[in-house]
Amino acid sequence: ACELVRNGRIGKIRRVFVDIPANNRPNPLTWKEEAVPSHFDYDMWLGPAPWEPYVAQRCHYNFRFLSDYSGGQMTNWGAHHLDIAQWALGMDESGPIRISGKGQFPQDGLFDTADNVMIEYTYPGDITMICRTGGSSVLFEGDNGKIYVSREELKTWPDSLKGTTILPTETRLYRSINHRANFLECIRTRRRAIADVEIGHRSATVCHLGTIAMQLGRPLRWNPALEQFVEDSDANKLLSRSPRAKWAI
Repeated sequence: ACELVRNGRIGKIRRVFVDIPANNRPNPLTWKEEAVPSHFDYDMWLGPAPWEPYVAQRCHYNFRFLSDYSGGQMTNWGAHHLDIAQWALGMDESGPIRISGKGQFPQDGLFDTADNVMIEYTYPGDITMICRTGGSSVLFEGDNGKIYVSREELKTWPDSLKGTTILPTETRLYRSINHRANFLECIRTRRRAIADVEIGHRSATVCHLGTIAMQLGRPLRWNPALEQFVEDSDANKLLSRSPRAKWAI
């Protein structure tokens, strides 16, 4: 799918729709502190995050819905699908220049990350990317067609695009069917991994930009080269957090 987009098979890209699942755990109203299991280093698990009493439900899988550790499905599934979108656009080492959006933050319960999100990103070249709750896929819309991709299927409009051959002279993207094996191979060969630290960082950044836009409730401008919001001190303050004292550098 990404090679089809990169090689202009659907013409100039106008819009990209990134669909992510809804929050998939019930929001607990109360928790009762529990004894930390003897095999679990809870303090290390918390890391630089604020200290909170141990509760099993705070940890895996539910940590995704607590803003001390995550940003809900925006940073969970968003990291997977926004990564694919940026890769196809050739922006996997850069990012958007404008962000706006909204989401529903829980009014009750202990989970506090947004759900039902609708985030709009603008990329150079007048490309609009919309990340929204509902489904698990990426849809590219170009002047000459559409490409839909999920973990299960690839669809194209026109249908004939699906069987298109990418020529040796065209843009060919890194292929890896096993990320762990690729990582170990790159340690041995010193080759760059398919999803190295910079690409992972940029993918995570797009997720966090959406979260910050929802928190502030207004449009934001972003400089992907400087990795700073443009003339916006309030937004820039949200790019980092004060760690617990023992984790300060």
